[in-house]
Amino acid sequence: LLALTAGLSVSTGLALLGEQPTAAGAILYLDWEDEQDTHALRKEAIQEGYGLSLGDLEHEVLYRPQYGRLWDSAAGIRRLVAEREVKLVIVDSLGAAVAGEEGREGVVKLFNAVRSLKTSVLIVDHVTKGGTADPTRPYGSTYTHDLARITFRLDKVQEVGADTAVLALVCNKANNGRLLPRRGLRAHFSSDEDGVIASLRYEPWDVMATPALAGRGSVADGVHSILRANGGSLSGD
Repeated sequence: LLALTAGLSVSTGLALLGEQPTAAGAILYLDWEDEQDTHALRKEAIQEGYGLSLGDLEHEVLYRPQYGRLWDSAAGIRRLVAEREVKLVIVDSLGAAVAGEEGREGVVKLFNAVRSLKTSVLIVDHVTKGGTADPTRPYGSTYTHDLARITFRLDKVQEVGADTAVLALVCNKANNGRLLPRRGLRAHFSSDEDGVIASLRYEPWDVMATPALAGRGSVADGVHSILRANGGSLSGD
C-alpha cells in the first residue's frame, strides 16, 4: 500500500507522502503478489482517503500481473516503459521476481534487467527476521543490498483493532549522498462491513512521539524532531 501510494504521488504529481515528487508521469505496477482486483481495491481506497478523482490522475497507472522471473519478461516490460513513457516501475516483490533464485546469480540477473528499463524502479522486499540476521538488510543474498542504489527499512507500530498505524522509513544505504533522516508517517484507514479496506491516507508524523519507535532512532533523528517542534530553530539562554 505504501509503494502504491508512492506511485500515485508520481502519477498525480501531488505530495501524498509529505514530499513533492521530483518528477510526475505514468507508473507501472509489476505484481507477483496479488491479482488485479486486489490492486484496484487498494488503488480506490487510496483515492478515497485523499479525495482523489480520476481527473487527478494526470498520468497513467499501468498494471501488469507477473509470473516467473522478471528477466524473462524484461523485453516486453522495456517496450511498455518506452511506449508509455513510464517514470516509475514498482516491483512487488523481489523474492517472487527472482522465482526462487535468491542467490547471487538470480539477484544479479534481476538488477541487470531492472537497469535495462532505463527508468526509476522501486523494489519491495522483505527483511530477515530472528536469529543473528541483520534486520537492516533485505532477505536473501547480500547482493540485494549491495546492488541497490538506495534502501529503506520500514518499521511499523499498530495496536490490535486500531484504524491507525505509525510507520518509520529508515534509510540504510545511499550510494549518491548522505543517509537520509528517518521519516515518519501515520496511516489512517477504514474498512467496509466485510473487512475490506475502503480508504487509506498517510500524513507526516514525528516518530519520536511514538515510544515504540523513538528508541530505534539516532541522535540526528532526535535533533530533527526538536527542530520541527521549535519551528526549525533552537534557542537557549
